[in-house]
Amino acid sequence: MCRRASIGTESTADLPRSDSTPIPGSLSPPRGSQAAQATVRPDPDSGCARSRYRDAVHVIGGPRWEPGPAPGRIWAHRAARLAEKEGMLSHGERTVKLRIILLVLSFLALLSASIAGYQYYSSLKETAFKEAERQVAVQAERINNSLSSFLSENLKSVKALAGLQELEQALSGTDENALAKANSLLDHFQDSLDADVCYLMDREGNTVASSNRNAPDSFVGRNFSFRPYWRQAIRGAPASYMALGVTSGKRGVYYSHPVYRKGGDAPLGVAVIKAPLDRVEEGFRRDYEGIVLLTDPHGIVFLSNRKDWLYHTLWKLSPEEISDIVDSQQFGEWPWEWIGVEAKNDKIVVDASKNEYLMYRMEIGNYPGWKVIYLRSLREISKKLSGPFLKASGPIVLALCVLIGLSVFFLYKKASFDILKRKEAEEALRKSEEQLRSAKKELQRYSRDLERQVGER
Repeated sequence: MCRRASIGTESTADLPRSDSTPIPGSLSPPRGSQAAQATVRPDPDSGCARSRYRDAVHVIGGPRWEPGPAPGRIWAHRAARLAEKEGMLSHGERTVKLRIILLVLSFLALLSASIAGYQYYSSLKETAFKEAERQVAVQAERINNSLSSFLSENLKSVKALAGLQELEQALSGTDENALAKANSLLDHFQDSLDADVCYLMDREGNTVASSNRNAPDSFVGRNFSFRPYWRQAIRGAPASYMALGVTSGKRGVYYSHPVYRKGGDAPLGVAVIKAPLDRVEEGFRRDYEGIVLLTDPHGIVFLSNRKDWLYHTLWKLSPEEISDIVDSQQFGEWPWEWIGVEAKNDKIVVDASKNEYLMYRMEIGNYPGWKVIYLRSLREISKKLSGPFLKASGPIVLALCVLIGLSVFFLYKKASFDILKRKEAEEALRKSEEQLRSAKKELQRYSRDLERQVGER
């Protein structure tokens, strides 16, 4: 049963508030009012529901009473409003935003790893370039030593040939059989030394005996006085000369030595041995990965392990240089095409196909202006570097990518779980807010009903 409400007068000192701090949401009576303060208790005519409100209200002579929310409800209301603002993004939008953040973080992680890898690779590349530079220098030194040894090995042989009595007699004409004997000796030397040809010239440069006398391109009767190796030897100095044969059209190294009369000071003629270059060139093709070049003082390629570069100019020639080469008849007939090589600096050259090479060159002793040039492709150097680098760093990079991928996956799952939990909490808060608003409306409705009943009395 509901208890019957009664109205009684009480002193204002008994009310649980001070004059300076009114109850939030309430209205105080005007100063000087004669209205008595009343305490409202549940009334049987107001219904059982209204008996639950036992707060003090102004019932006599006061203004209309409006209930105010308690401080705890105020904070709850503010929290609800804040949650409502934060909850304006949908779950899908937050998921997309989270994915973007994770992708950016993943990209930054991969970018950092890539930069570190690039710096490491650049350091290795610089080290490899220096090592390649050292190896190119070593290879060029080996080529130079090998070629110098080859070029000097027949100097003693031609000296021995020129000192034979049969050659002196063939040039002086004192023995009728001397020419036959000289030819026999020339055949022997040519066979023993594996030379192209051995021959004998008189003081005018005419060939009087030769090991190829029976060949279609026989030297017998031909004059080679224009050749520098003859001019130098007839003046009493041994010589060696690299050129393309005028008669045979074959490259070779010509070794010459003066032939003296016994006890005489003036040369009677010149003995010559022509050595082929095929064996040396074949060794270059077999033993070296880079491009081996032997060039004359003008830059014409006389020897190389690349056949398509033979008798081409490594550098551009001036008209004066071309005229000098044509007059010497050293490399056959003009023109000699330019390979298209240009120097970027002292160490790097670029060919017509834009291939870059590390270059090392050095001069050959006893051959002024002649150079050994060794070119090593920078692309091949990079391949040799990148192969071991990828082999060594590949598993590390793969493991790093897997680790980053797993980290991103777990971060995404955890963030999605946190978002779901937050959404559930926001949903619970929203429901609490709705209940609070419903309770507030119900309280206001009950308050109006109570005022109306009090006003009717």
